[in-house]
Amino acid sequence: MILCADDYGLRDDIDDAILELVDCGRLTAVSCMVVFERCSATRLAELLKRQANVDIGLHFCLTNENLPLSVSSTSPALPPLYDSFSAVLRGALLGGQKARELHRQVQSQYEFFLQKCGKRPDYIDGHLHVHQLPGVREALVDFVATLPSECRPYIRNTRASLRELRGRRLPW
Repeated sequence: MILCADDYGLRDDIDDAILELVDCGRLTAVSCMVVFERCSATRLAELLKRQANVDIGLHFCLTNENLPLSVSSTSPALPPLYDSFSAVLRGALLGGQKARELHRQVQSQYEFFLQKCGKRPDYIDGHLHVHQLPGVREALVDFVATLPSECRPYIRNTRASLRELRGRRLPW
């Protein structure tokens, strides 16, 4: 089982807690929000010191979270496509996702991860689990398939059926 902490780079308190959990051996993966200015190469260096003990992944983000973006004329990252999760969800459920734009989003954030971390992500997942939504999921899988097979990150899967969640008495 992989025990993952998301949102590295979102806030100092989150980052500090994640680093402490990694140091205690409580986590096996950490997802990084490289599209945000706060998730700087300097801040990532603290996590990268621990990469022998934890998988470090790209936390693919399609919403702007009202935070300063690291997107500039020299950045490979594109601004997130949506202002809110409800807009992403609406697009996914109504089939309004544009596969080409989503593919470009994944690619740009992947390249930005490479630039900030100096290494490929071990895996990719999505902020608010958007990577599992219809349209987004296909764009992510299509992007990963373009990478050389020896360089492909794994894709984190947190999906569970409603029946399984109910049986385990978990909120869906």
